[in-house]
Amino acid sequence: MCAVMFDHRTPHLVQLCLELYIRREYFGESQVKNLDIFVQDGCWYGSYEYEPLEDHDPLRAECFSPCNENTLDVAPECKGTGFCVMFADDRVLRERWTTALDNVMCHIPHENVVCTVFFAVSVQDGAEEAARHCQQLLDAHSQALVRHRSLQRVTFIAHGIPDGPHTFTYRQCHGWREDTLIRNIAPLSARRLELHRLMNYDVAMYPTPFKDVHVFRATPKKKNPSYLESRMFARVFLSPRDLGVEAWTEANEIDAGHMVAKCFSALEFARNDNTFKYPTYNHIFIKMAELTFDVTNMKRLFEHVGKSYRQRLSYLGIAEVELSFNVRVSSGCIPFRVIISSPSGYNVVMRTSYEWIENGMVCLHRAETSEDIALTTTLTSGENINDVFFEAKDGGSCGSSSNNNNGNGSKGSCGATLRTLLRTASKLSALRSLLPSRVTTAVAAAAASEATDDVEESVPLGPYPMVSEKQLRRLQARALNTVYAYDWPQLLATVLSNQWMQHACGRGFSRECIPKELVKAKELFLDAAGDKTLCEEKRAGHIPCGMIVWLVTLFPPAYYNSDTDDAGSRCIVMVANDITFQSGSFAVPEDDVFSAASELARRLRVPFVYISANSGARLGLSVEVKKRFRVAFSATNEVEYLYLVPEDYEELVRLGVRLSVEPRQEAGEGEMRYVLRGIIGGPDEYLGVENLRGSGLVAGQMSKNYGEVPTISVVTGRSVGIGAYLNRIGRRVIQTDDAPLILTGATALNRLLGAEVYSDNSQLGGKQVMVRNGVTHWNTKNSYRSAEALLVWLNYVPPTVDPLRCCPRVLVLPHLDPVDRDVTFTPSSNEAYDPRQLVCGVGSKLGLFDRGSWTESLEGWAKSVVTGRATLGGIPCGIILVETRLTRKYNPADPADPTSASSFVPQAGQVWFPDSARKTADALDDFQHERLPCFILANWRGFSGGMRDMFDEVLKFGASIVDNVRAYSCPLFIYIPPHGELRGGAWVVVDPLINHNGAVEMYCDLTAHGGVMEPAGVVEIKFRENDIRELIRRNNPHLASLDPKKLREEENRLLPLYRDVAVRFADLHDTPVRMEAVGAVRGVIPWKDSRRLFHVKLQRKLKELSVAASMVEYKDRCSPAERVRKIEAARLREDAP
Repeated sequence: MCAVMFDHRTPHLVQLCLELYIRREYFGESQVKNLDIFVQDGCWYGSYEYEPLEDHDPLRAECFSPCNENTLDVAPECKGTGFCVMFADDRVLRERWTTALDNVMCHIPHENVVCTVFFAVSVQDGAEEAARHCQQLLDAHSQALVRHRSLQRVTFIAHGIPDGPHTFTYRQCHGWREDTLIRNIAPLSARRLELHRLMNYDVAMYPTPFKDVHVFRATPKKKNPSYLESRMFARVFLSPRDLGVEAWTEANEIDAGHMVAKCFSALEFARNDNTFKYPTYNHIFIKMAELTFDVTNMKRLFEHVGKSYRQRLSYLGIAEVELSFNVRVSSGCIPFRVIISSPSGYNVVMRTSYEWIENGMVCLHRAETSEDIALTTTLTSGENINDVFFEAKDGGSCGSSSNNNNGNGSKGSCGATLRTLLRTASKLSALRSLLPSRVTTAVAAAAASEATDDVEESVPLGPYPMVSEKQLRRLQARALNTVYAYDWPQLLATVLSNQWMQHACGRGFSRECIPKELVKAKELFLDAAGDKTLCEEKRAGHIPCGMIVWLVTLFPPAYYNSDTDDAGSRCIVMVANDITFQSGSFAVPEDDVFSAASELARRLRVPFVYISANSGARLGLSVEVKKRFRVAFSATNEVEYLYLVPEDYEELVRLGVRLSVEPRQEAGEGEMRYVLRGIIGGPDEYLGVENLRGSGLVAGQMSKNYGEVPTISVVTGRSVGIGAYLNRIGRRVIQTDDAPLILTGATALNRLLGAEVYSDNSQLGGKQVMVRNGVTHWNTKNSYRSAEALLVWLNYVPPTVDPLRCCPRVLVLPHLDPVDRDVTFTPSSNEAYDPRQLVCGVGSKLGLFDRGSWTESLEGWAKSVVTGRATLGGIPCGIILVETRLTRKYNPADPADPTSASSFVPQAGQVWFPDSARKTADALDDFQHERLPCFILANWRGFSGGMRDMFDEVLKFGASIVDNVRAYSCPLFIYIPPHGELRGGAWVVVDPLINHNGAVEMYCDLTAHGGVMEPAGVVEIKFRENDIRELIRRNNPHLASLDPKKLREEENRLLPLYRDVAVRFADLHDTPVRMEAVGAVRGVIPWKDSRRLFHVKLQRKLKELSVAASMVEYKDRCSPAERVRKIEAARLREDAP
């Protein structure tokens, strides 16, 4: 526009440009009246009056002048007079500035006057030089500014500067100094963008190619702020023209996406700038004029937009998005705010409110439900309106907004106030009819509420606060690629909320049935003064530490009984490292807390969950001694000893620092020195070996936990040393990406090796290592997915563990899958298939277990065996499957060994290798400690017995399978699936006779086979060529008449055919008929009917083992297997006719 205005060829367009500038400047906020544009003395002038749009102001609950200042330190410009002056260049500006100012101001009676000056620079100056010239102009004509006290601000718009035009604003309230915060921003645009709310920060504009988006780098106004406290503020003003729509269009999802996309692009430009460290706690503000949203569907719209841009929001570190717009109702417009925030980075909270003037301040009043409006309209009640009406009628005073002394003025003021209150009441009534009721939104609000903040009814629209201490710790944890420990209960609540929504949709029950509080986390503290037990409050002598303990009560949707409307619950003990405290390191206080939490979990017999993000055992030096010790050198300038002077030694003794010293008097009358022989440290200093002893304590506690209660570790950040060991000792590990488990860091190893061998810690213990070696059971992309995996695993584990009984909690799945149905997926007899399809089916073909219940574990390790968990009729079970396809084992190269190379080793299907045998044994051990029934769909041809596999201890791990089958005390079903086979050593290690608890039963399909060797191998040994020739002669008597030579030829011709006959004959010895006849299997179960039959057998076995456990409690002296046999015999007698 400036290019047109200062183009000498188009002087006729100047008037249009000035009018366009003035009207656009006040668009959407004020009404421009009495606009007059004229030329005088070669300069263009434009004068006008402006006043606020009556129906766009905040709702008022009191007598309040529109021009009254609120508590924010910003000059109000809601009503007044403005004028524009256009000078040809800066030379003309300097010559005619005072004259032009005097000529205009003498004709303006209004108290609030603003001035805008357009000029072109005559020489090529930069922006700083132009700003300096404007400042010099005002300083040189300061007397004129003093004469015209009604002039509030002057804005210079300079044309001809590179990357221009540039805008410089000077205010009377700032002593006519430039307001650098809004440089290159029109003053009213700055007001729209609410830049005054950045007053708690030192702000600098960050230039981007996106001129309509204003980006600011903000540093908090405090001493020594952390870089994590810095923020980026992106602010944009939008009108219908920007979106290409008509005025007062209700924005849809696409429009909302376009709004935020502009800010995203500007922030992404800043993020790609390597000259500064991009912050991770940023804010977007969008001001809309003559654009609105449908209030009734607004929340759903923003949820969809948030899901679409979730990754980009996280990438750009955007923690809060604020939208300001007007909601149109019949009686006018309601200023409305939507603030969408995610302080923790995982849970999104949307707050909706309307602007409300209360006690002379603009406040944001909550407007999420219709009840929120009804609760806050007391100031617009009939009594208050009547009071104002009668005061106006009687000529009484009405508040302090009237400056008139006569009665007519008071009546006019009160009349205006009455109209304002009536309009406010009408607007609130209309808004209340648009908002949903509290009943329909209670569930979603409970699920979405952050545990950090209590929602207030009304809050002042004040400056943006600096980053709180808790949020700073969140940012510190996020910088270390993990989640702040105290956010874990809320993260679990968020995941549970989404799971409840899925169940409500799948099972068809109302969302009103969802509990309002899905997670109850009670933090526990160590009673250091007593017997080191946990209590619910901090007691005297409490020592701060970086280990947090909660007793958590969960309300999972799988426990909900829709028939009785009962939401069942379960408890867990959850322990977490606070990585923001001493880097999450383990010292004596942390070890004591971990030990006490372990004892609590074992006493309650509930699962023990460890959230791991730490730096291993704490190491340190005595700080007080470090500040005071001195060094004595020998005559040859070698270090002789370290010592303390008497005053320092006495001070350390006073502080309680324990030392081993040797007093020494220097020769002659030298000073007394205390030679240091050993440093023990202060009472609260944990420096070395005591932390290692504590590490041993927690390692023993975790080992005991695994033996007595279900344990699981969630690795959300780096875990070093004892932290890594605890994860492995607890066995089950959920590892998040970028969360390595290491013993020694990459930097320390590189220093030891003398070369940059390892690039980072992930190369040592990241997912590419820990998933493939079987340490990590589940690998997830982020902590949200880790929380999902944790809750899924907890569903399979019983709420409390009984060491004698197997009592799995029957789960209710999101989708109904009846027990009494056929298994419709059938594997092919001559083709390899995915064994997981036996469990969950494929497509429309259903598997043995409940649809949608399968969860695999240890997926990346020992792929020739598949392990996981699923439910059968809602009963959680452990599953072990056999891979029938060829797999490849990866052996990585070691960067520290230049001669090593990575390789892939092929592994055949249906064969146990050392790693898959270990995986099978570990899975059985895990299922036993989880007190889960187990199904092994056995389809092994045997163990791999090659030299390499024997060297890799396949024999040892095969023996471990026997050990764990023997000790299994929950129902264990071995089933040979269709066309499956179980032979040789593979049969031996899972045979039911191994088990001494009567818990193992073996079944097979009609097409299954079992034997010592495969038929072809048996034929090679037991049906040799002579036996085959005898069979040929026996089956073909006419061959006896042939001469020996022809007989031999005929036998040779028939030999291949009869070899197949021999194999078939040998195969008849491996059929289900023989296996059942000799008692090798308990029965034959057709695959089609296996689901309904195994469900009955599982329920029966659970009851048998429960009765057997009761017999133990009554001190029955029989062995476990004998007790089960007695129970089975009694059941058979009852079933007999």
